[in-house]
Amino acid sequence: MYKTVVILAAFLGLFLTETKPSAAQTVTLSDVTNSGKLLQPGVYRIGKKRMRCGRAKTLISRKFWDYGGALPNLIILNPSKLNRLPRRLRMFVYEHECAHQRVGADEVAADCVAITKGKREGWLRRRDVQSVCNRLFKHSKGDRYHPAGPKRCRLLMQCFDGRATRTANQGGRMNKADLR
Repeated sequence: MYKTVVILAAFLGLFLTETKPSAAQTVTLSDVTNSGKLLQPGVYRIGKKRMRCGRAKTLISRKFWDYGGALPNLIILNPSKLNRLPRRLRMFVYEHECAHQRVGADEVAADCVAITKGKREGWLRRRDVQSVCNRLFKHSKGDRYHPAGPKRCRLLMQCFDGRATRTANQGGRMNKADLR
């Protein structure tokens, strides 16, 4: 667990999704790791589906401030937030965080990898992508890693429609300009 804490401390700001805590909701690294449960690869389930992301472990922590986050070989999920979402949206969040294992901090590429996988496997439909936008990103102002909500939703739809010129599946990083 100490190694996980050191890795988390070193990389926490790089791959985390959307919102960070305000001063009133400050959560420390040890809050997230010490209150969490570390699961081996392939143990975490969404409904009856066993979720696996290569060799990445899954840290379940109710104290994590967002739906999910990712670090090298680690996916962080907050069940208190995720359990408020429909199954397909929970799967999108997991697959988005999993995609960071391959594409690094590139949020647009991680979104597209998750969308592409969901569409290919049949658990994500166009209306589910709209639901992702409405429930997760609609009011997001964005930050240095994440496009603002309306732009992010447009990019998600373009990816779903196959209008991305490159994805992580084809090698290399996706460039936001590829989706304009």
